[in-house]
Amino acid sequence: GKNVINLPKNYRSLETIVQFNNAFFKHLSSFLFSKENHQTIYEQSHQESTIKKAGYLELSFLDIKNKSDEVSKDDLHCQKVLQTILKVQSNGFQLKDICIITRKSKEGIAIAEYLSSQGIPIVSSESLLLKNSPEVNLIVAIIALTVQPQNDQLKIEILTYLADYKLEQVDTHKFFAAFIRLEVADFFKYMIDYGFVFNFEAFQKLSLYEAVETIVRSFQLNTSSNGYLQFFMDVIFEYSQKHNESFSGFLEHWDRKKEKLSVISPQGHDAIQIMTIHKSKGLEFPVVLFPYANQAIYFDMSPKTWFPVDKEAFNGFSDMFINLNQEIEAYGDKGANIYNTYRSELELDAINLLYVVMTRPVEQLYIISELDVDAKQNENMKSYSGLLINYLKSIEKWNENELTYAFGDATRHLQSKASKNSLTQQQFICTSKEEHNLAIVTNGGFLWDTSQEHAQEKGNLVHNIMAQISTAKDIPIVIDDFYRSGTLNLEQITELEPLINQIVHHEKLASYYGDHNIIYNERDIITKNGDIVRPDRIVTNSKSESTIIDYKTGVEKPYHLQQLLHYQNVLEDMGLKVVKKILIYINDEIQIKEF
Repeated sequence: GKNVINLPKNYRSLETIVQFNNAFFKHLSSFLFSKENHQTIYEQSHQESTIKKAGYLELSFLDIKNKSDEVSKDDLHCQKVLQTILKVQSNGFQLKDICIITRKSKEGIAIAEYLSSQGIPIVSSESLLLKNSPEVNLIVAIIALTVQPQNDQLKIEILTYLADYKLEQVDTHKFFAAFIRLEVADFFKYMIDYGFVFNFEAFQKLSLYEAVETIVRSFQLNTSSNGYLQFFMDVIFEYSQKHNESFSGFLEHWDRKKEKLSVISPQGHDAIQIMTIHKSKGLEFPVVLFPYANQAIYFDMSPKTWFPVDKEAFNGFSDMFINLNQEIEAYGDKGANIYNTYRSELELDAINLLYVVMTRPVEQLYIISELDVDAKQNENMKSYSGLLINYLKSIEKWNENELTYAFGDATRHLQSKASKNSLTQQQFICTSKEEHNLAIVTNGGFLWDTSQEHAQEKGNLVHNIMAQISTAKDIPIVIDDFYRSGTLNLEQITELEPLINQIVHHEKLASYYGDHNIIYNERDIITKNGDIVRPDRIVTNSKSESTIIDYKTGVEKPYHLQQLLHYQNVLEDMGLKVVKKILIYINDEIQIKEF
C-alpha cells in the first residue's frame, strides 16, 4: 500500500508485536477495501461508480488437535484450499486470478499434488521443473546406462515407467524379474516382446540430440503434445551447441541444472499459481490464499553464534561457536544482549514475511491458519495463529466456537485486463533423418570421393584422431566424439578404427600409450629464438626420459628425420632428456622408424 507502518525501534517485547500486528491488520483492511488499490492492475469497469466495498478478507482456523488419526495436517489444509477455490470461482473469479502462497516449498508441493489429483490445473515453479516429468526421467535414465551399464537402479526406473505408463495389465513382478539381471544390450533387445524397438548399441553412437530423439520414438513418448519433452529437447540442443556432446558430460550438466530447468508457463493459461512467499515479492494477484498460516515466530533450526571468551582460559581463542538458545542469557549482559537481539531479528523476519504475503492480493485474501489455543482458550502468541486470534479479540470478534471470520464483500466487482491467448502445440513432432532421405556430409568426407585424394585425407584424419588419444582407453571415446560431431561417418570408422588400434597396440609402440606416462599431444613450444614448433606426441616416463613421436603419410623423406632432430634440440634446450625418436608412417600398412 501507499501508507507504511513504521516498525518501532525498540522492537523486542511480545506486547510490541501485538500492537504492531493489530495496527497492521487495521491497515490491511483499509488497503483491501480501498478502490484506489484496485487500479494497480485492473481496468476500471463501467459500474465502478456504484462500488462501495471491493475487498474481502477471510480468516479460517483448522482444528488440527482434534482431527482423526486417518486425516493428516496436510489433508486438512489441502481440503480447505480446494473448498476455498470452489468458493472463489462461484464469486466470479477464474483459476488464473488465484495465487496460493506458502511459507515452505514442501507445503506448496503437497497442495499442488492434491489439486492435480482433483483435476485442478496449477502452475508452480516446483511442478513445472523438468525433473518432475516421468518422460524426462526415463530419457535421463537411459542415457545414464551408457555410463553405468551395471546400475540396476537405472533399470528399475526404466521398468517402472514402462509398467506405469505404457503397459496395461502387466504382471509387474514377472516383468521386473525378467529384465533386471540382463546385460544392457539384452535388456533393450528383449523389449521388442512388449512393442518397444530400441537398439542400444546404435543409440550409443548417435549424437546427443539424435540419441534422445531415438528414445522418444522407440518408447512412443510423442503420442501427444508434451511441454516437458519439448523444453527438455531445447535444453539438449542448447547444451550440444555449447559443450562437448558426450553423454557423461550432459549427465553432469543435468545434475547441476535440474533444480532450475523448468517449463515456461504460457500466458493466458487458466490455472492456479502456487509459489513461496519469497518468490511472490513484488507481485500482485486478484485473489491470494495463504494456507499453513501458523509460522512459529521464534523457530530457527539449530541456531549458532560466536560468543567472546577469555583468551587465557580458552587456549588463546577469543570467541567460541556455541548454541544460541535461552541459556545464553545467563552469560552476563553480553549474553543477554546477544539473545535479545537474536529474538528481535526473528520477530522482525516473521512479521516481514506476514507483511509480504498479506499485501499481494488486490481484491481478496484468504488466510488458512490453525486453532492454536490451550485448554483455557489462550492463544499461542509465538505463532501466526496467536497473532490472528489476538487481533480478532482486540476488535471483539473472537468466538471460540467459530472457526471462520469474514470481512467485506466476497462478490467480484472488478474485471481483470484481457490476457493474451497462447497457442498450444497439439503434437510433439519427432522423426528420424532417415525418413527424410537426408545424407549428412562429414567434414572429412569431401575428398573421399576421389581415389587420388583418399590417401591424403585418410592420413589427415588418422593424424587428427591420434592427436586426441593419450592412452589406449581413449580410442572408443575419441572415435565416438568424431562421429557425433560429423567428422567421421560409419564407413570411415570401419576403415580407420582398426588402423588406430594397430598403431596403439603395436608391440613396439604399446608402452608409449600406457597410462603410466606423461603425455603431451600437439603442444606448442616456443624456442629460444621465438619460433613455435609442435611435435605430434611427446611421451615422458617415470625416469624423466622423453620420446618424440611423429605421424607421417606417404613415403619416407630425409626432412622427416631432420624435423625430429630439431624437436630434440628444442626439448634439450628446455632441460629434457630425449632418449628416442619415432616416425610412424600411416599407409596401407603401419611402418615404424626408430632413431
